[in-house]
Amino acid sequence: TRIPSPTRTVEPPRPISSTVSSEPPQRPGSFPAHETTGTHHVGRTTQDDSPSYERTALVHVLGLVVQNVVDRVGAAAFDYPLAPDLGERLEPILREAVGRVSSGKDAPMSVVPERLLELVRDELLELGPIGDLLADSAVTEIGALRFDQVVASRGGRALNVEPGFSSERALGWAIARLRADATDGGSELEFRLSNGARVSVDPGHNGKPAALLIRRAERLALTLDELVRRGVISRAMATFFRHCL
Repeated sequence: TRIPSPTRTVEPPRPISSTVSSEPPQRPGSFPAHETTGTHHVGRTTQDDSPSYERTALVHVLGLVVQNVVDRVGAAAFDYPLAPDLGERLEPILREAVGRVSSGKDAPMSVVPERLLELVRDELLELGPIGDLLADSAVTEIGALRFDQVVASRGGRALNVEPGFSSERALGWAIARLRADATDGGSELEFRLSNGARVSVDPGHNGKPAALLIRRAERLALTLDELVRRGVISRAMATFFRHCL
């Protein structure tokens, strides 16, 4: 399954009919890929099995916390490069904002404050919902069709990622942080990451939302015999390599 390029009109992803079976790697403090909170999964690759009001409410609450923090420290604090001590300075502010918002009447009953806190950290300091997907070698494509509609392809299957970003601004932060990891030779709209993944950005205009597509470089596992057949190495070299193994 391939995610459409952001430069073309795209259709919403189709509902997923089966659960995800492979577990992406976790960084310290992140949630397991299938850690659940009530009726749906939070911030990780999932099937689309949650009621729409839950997804909408979660994005709304995430946006409230992010905006609360931005109002206190200023949006410029999250432009790249981030201050080395920003995370440490933000922690008490984040916890206060999450506690206040998650106890409000608009917060979904299924949202656990600690999980909401992790989502806020990811969005303000990291790459939001696409961070763990980039760390998952089984994910071949990641697309943000708009800020709150993030999809991925793993093992040839299209997957929804819940929740997406809380706003266009948050998606913009992630794009800027990806550009900071770009290799030489690209442009603002087309560039490669240091891991070889190709990034395409549609900045959006005339009311059209910004979009993002990341395609991981394909890796082919070739045997020595296949390399010989392709003319990459000689038969004698293949025999030598076998003796070395």
